[in-house]
Amino acid sequence: MNVAAKRCAQKPTFVSQIHEDYLANEFPKRHPETHIAYIHKKIPEPVSACQIRYYLQRNLILTKEELENIRTRPNNPGFAGAHHSQGPGINYEVDATGGRMHLRSSDSNAIPLRTAIIYLIIDRWSRYVVSAYISLKPASYEELKYALLVAFTARTPRFPILGIDVDDTSWPRGVVCLCITADHGSEMISNATIKSVTESLRIRAT
Repeated sequence: MNVAAKRCAQKPTFVSQIHEDYLANEFPKRHPETHIAYIHKKIPEPVSACQIRYYLQRNLILTKEELENIRTRPNNPGFAGAHHSQGPGINYEVDATGGRMHLRSSDSNAIPLRTAIIYLIIDRWSRYVVSAYISLKPASYEELKYALLVAFTARTPRFPILGIDVDDTSWPRGVVCLCITADHGSEMISNATIKSVTESLRIRAT
């Protein structure tokens, strides 16, 4: 993999290009039988772009100039680039927004007291909603943790207690993903918060 990275990094390149180069050159030499099965579409992609990126971050030995030539993604990837993923469970997207639901006082002159915050976690590849969590508390690190808890743990022990007819068959839980992507525009899910949450789960934050 280092050979492919060094070869591609002689000029501006992207991790996706290193990935394609490795699968086309080094991988067939190291794993010929697996490569034949892959090109005949008998097995899924044996090495994903996320795995390449993960490896390069920890094991890559390049010169300063070569490192500067490696880009994480095209400058203008467009819609397709923004939603690129190698398969289900690799990249989850998380966002939170104020909903159009309000907790109000119960007296005759009712006034709004709080606005609900809706957290959504979606699998980038399939657009499957892995978690939906609604809170009347201000957006925070603690509330985001609950959204992740809903995503990664069993439904059956949780929802019947709340009187909700949901179990692991009707809404399967998500797997612990390789990386999670947050919207930069949301103060409630800051880079610092994402880093704190993902460190304990060993998920890469983007």
